[in-house]
Amino acid sequence: MLMTLRGGGSDQTLPQVWNSVQFNDFNRDDEDSWQLRADYQFSPALKGLIRHVEGTYDSGSIEVDEVETNIDVTYTVQTGALTDMSFRVRYAHIEADAYSDIDELRFIIDYTF
Repeated sequence: MLMTLRGGGSDQTLPQVWNSVQFNDFNRDDEDSWQLRADYQFSPALKGLIRHVEGTYDSGSIEVDEVETNIDVTYTVQTGALTDMSFRVRYAHIEADAYSDIDELRFIIDYTF
């Protein structure tokens, strides 16, 4: 299992880094954000990840909090006529003070020639 903690936000001494994920980019002016992510390879054909990102920024005189949680599972065909075709399911749950909660589900089929 791979675990990652990544920070972002504006800093005058370091390059700006933001947490661009499935739905949000967490890249507003002076936004501070952090990400906790865990990846796991279940088998050569099946892998998954779970990621949680939180960010805070000012909108006028209001401090806005954003949260996004993602779950991603990918299955890649290992043999036969469809070798290397992958099937991916991505789910995102987004909560923010600035807008209503969002739930997004994506199905992705990818084939490399």
